[in-house]
Order: sequence, then C-alpha cells, then structure tokens
Amino acid sequence: MTYASVEDIYNYSGFEGSNFIAEGDRMGDDEWKDFLEDIILPTVDSFINRYCNVTSFNLHEVTELRRGKGHTDDELHSVHMTPREEDRIYLLREHPVHEVSLVKIDKGGVTGTPIWEVLEERSDSTPGSYIVVSNLDYKYLYFTRDLPLYGMNLLSITYTAGYPDGSQELDAIRIAAIRMALNMLLYKKKVQEATTIRAFATRDYSQMFAVHQEAYFLTEDVKIVLNRYRRPIHNPWAYE
Repeated sequence: MTYASVEDIYNYSGFEGSNFIAEGDRMGDDEWKDFLEDIILPTVDSFINRYCNVTSFNLHEVTELRRGKGHTDDELHSVHMTPREEDRIYLLREHPVHEVSLVKIDKGGVTGTPIWEVLEERSDSTPGSYIVVSNLDYKYLYFTRDLPLYGMNLLSITYTAGYPDGSQELDAIRIAAIRMALNMLLYKKKVQEATTIRAFATRDYSQMFAVHQEAYFLTEDVKIVLNRYRRPIHNPWAYE
C-alpha cells in the first residue's frame, strides 16, 4: 500500500485524467488511475524511503539473522566468561521498531548441528533472557542471560517495523507523499504547456511554464516533515 492514494491526489489537487496528456491524447479515467498507481505513487514512496533510510514506514514483518557476539576477549567464546555491556546489546536494523515478536538462538554453534531455542522476554512473571529497550525513537535488544554464541547466523530476531494505520506519524508521511506527488504532476503539466506553446509559437503564454520550486520533487516543505522520521546512518558495525 502506497503512502498516498489516488483519491488523496484528487482531493488535494482536483487533477483528473483530462488535465494530462499521454502519447498525444488526453488521459482517460482508467489510464489516469494506472498512471498514478503504477508510476507516480510508487516513485514517491521510493524517494521517501531512500531519503529517510528505511525499507518502509508501513507495518511490515522483518526477520534478521545476526552474528552472535559471544563474549568479548574470550578467545574460545565460552559461556563461562563474564560478558561486557556491548556483548549484551543488539541494535535492530529497521526503523521504527513497532514490536519484537520472536527471538531465537542457535545453541549448536557454527560447527554443530543447529539447535534453535526460543527465548522469552523478561517480564514481571518470568526472568526471561532479554528485554526490549526504547531509547528515543530506537529500540534494541539487551540480553540479561543466554547470550548468543560467537558466530554467523546464530541469532534470529523477528519483529514488526513501521507505523500502524491511523497513527499521527503515518498521517504526516502521507501528507508529505501527497505534496511530492503534486510536485511531480505540476512538473509534468509545465512540460506539457511548454511543449504546446513551442508547437503553436504562442509567446503570450510564456509565463505559464516559468520554472518554479514545484519542478523539484523533494522540496523543503516535504523535507521538513520527513526529517522528523529519518533514520540516521550508523556505522554498519553498530549492527554486529
């Protein structure tokens, strides 16, 4: 599902297919709908996701296979060593994290047969093995015990990332998406006007297609909204 809908574009702009030309003819209703759904709206989503460094702001499930850290300074990565704080922390890659649903560790290690064990989150009724820590807009796992062994793909984390439908955050992102889509449509309309004027040599309408800010899709007003939800770029090793 795209951040903005065809109905949003019509409600905010009043544009319809007859306002735009494709292959020399005015767009019909179906062609206009396909143009928005197949080109404009997915492109807007792609721009927003890349600018904000996220996969998607819509709710989606993620499963990460992570390298187990073992215990720092433990050459044999033995479970008998006392772990450091950095050994206990696993920063989740997706942003924002809505809910962590499943955490598993492979107790077989990298050289043994996989033995996956489901861990419980610490709560008032169980000691558990980990807690989910919220720090501002970020969440990470903090292992209180049963730390993953050292080695590739020995920790599996399943969680839901994104904002739920109807949330204030997703509504704000929807407004940014609508503004960006309108910027694209205004740019297309100005190109059409310029083409028409050149074809008919009508100098009286030269002011119609002067280049304004609308020609730039990711405008400052859009950035102001999106900057609140951007995911900072971390060193990749922060996720190890």
